Amino acid sequence: MTRTGSPGNTVLQATGRIRDKAAHVARVVEDKTPDPVRDRALRTATQVRDAASRAGRIAAHKAQGTLHGKSRGKSVRAALTGRSERSPMLAAAGVLATALLVRRARRAWQARQLRRK
Repeated sequence: MTRTGSPGNTVLQATGRIRDKAAHVARVVEDKTPDPVRDRALRTATQVRDAASRAGRIAAHKAQGTLHGKSRGKSVRAALTGRSERSPMLAAAGVLATALLVRRARRAWQARQLRRK
């Protein structure tokens, strides 16, 4: 009786396939997304990231005297998250923009169908 692989290898292979599929889907969505929408999503993500960073800095500055140890570290970490997690924020902005475009197209299609009746 021979084994083809350990369970760990199977999990790694499945994880790799899922990662490849997700990357492929991301490329397809990016290719099909019009440039103005992508630019707007990038601009929005940048604004959100900057606002989160600014809010974190303000909160850290205001709380310098009142917060100690762990609490202060958490506020600083929250301020830095907006800057360090760019990819997930861009992905979320892309998904949101795509969802809005699909919704808008669907509503336009329904309106055209109603006008024809």
